Amino acid sequence: MEIKQSYIMTIARAKLSLYEQRLLIKCVQSGQPLIHNKPLGAIRRPLEHNNGTVEIEIAMRELCEADKSHYEYVIKAAQSLTQKNFTFIDEKGNWVTFSWVMRATHRKKTGKVYLLMDKHFYDCLYNFTHGYSHYDLERALNFKRPQTMRLYALLNGQKRPISYTIEQLKHITGTTGLYSKTNDFIRKVIEPAYQETKGGDYGQYWEYTTRKTGNKITSITFTPVQRAAIKEEQASIKGITEWLPIDYTKLLLQHGGFTTWQLSCHKALLSDLSKLPNGLDLLLAVIQRARIRRPSNMQGYIINALKAEVKSIAATIKSL
Repeated sequence: MEIKQSYIMTIARAKLSLYEQRLLIKCVQSGQPLIHNKPLGAIRRPLEHNNGTVEIEIAMRELCEADKSHYEYVIKAAQSLTQKNFTFIDEKGNWVTFSWVMRATHRKKTGKVYLLMDKHFYDCLYNFTHGYSHYDLERALNFKRPQTMRLYALLNGQKRPISYTIEQLKHITGTTGLYSKTNDFIRKVIEPAYQETKGGDYGQYWEYTTRKTGNKITSITFTPVQRAAIKEEQASIKGITEWLPIDYTKLLLQHGGFTTWQLSCHKALLSDLSKLPNGLDLLLAVIQRARIRRPSNMQGYIINALKAEVKSIAATIKSL
């Protein structure tokens, strides 16, 4: 099930435990019927409530199935949320502070916990004035680290590479003040989150690269990767290797910068190249020249050079 929450909540500074994060995700889920089939851009005013509070019923087993943990973890997380404060600035410029959860109740033998929230906080979950985040509920509840859940909500659905400063990422993951060494932050927060999102066989994950200002890492760029696209690419490569040996295919894809579609466009030429006794050595030499002479258009240079080389070799062989 896909759920939507406000971008305000996605980037809100929050140091939350795994089960606190899971409880809040279930709170976000509870309001989805209120926004169903409504244009999200129009949801700028508070949602309709009967009074000044909202009580949310959560089945604890739904939070524990991922790691078969005890209900006690959920109860402690619910208690902890009543001790955390949230501050926001409303549309009139007023600042308001209140608890994430006003009251948490576990009714004996029900297997359920009830969270009573101030309606203003509940509204913050669905204030789409500044945009929204969307993600898969089941996948989010299966992550083992709260930082992974925060980054997943932040990055899921992105279509292009996006960059955040180290300080922004610490703010979002609730680790501000921790990890004075940036390498420790990357090793203990970013890399484990990357490994978690990359695991499995569905959905989106993100490759990341660090950016430096001078000698200091100051930001990280996340590049989205769609697993479906990977599978399609693998199928395309398999089709290419039916007429072009794998060594040639890897050289052209990894070092020549070609796509599988571009290789298919030059099937006859590349097939002829692969039949030459020294075809692989010739291809490697051409790629190396292309990097030096035409780095901005390597593919065009490589194809034109190969055409000339293959034509010359063919003419030599014919004259013998």
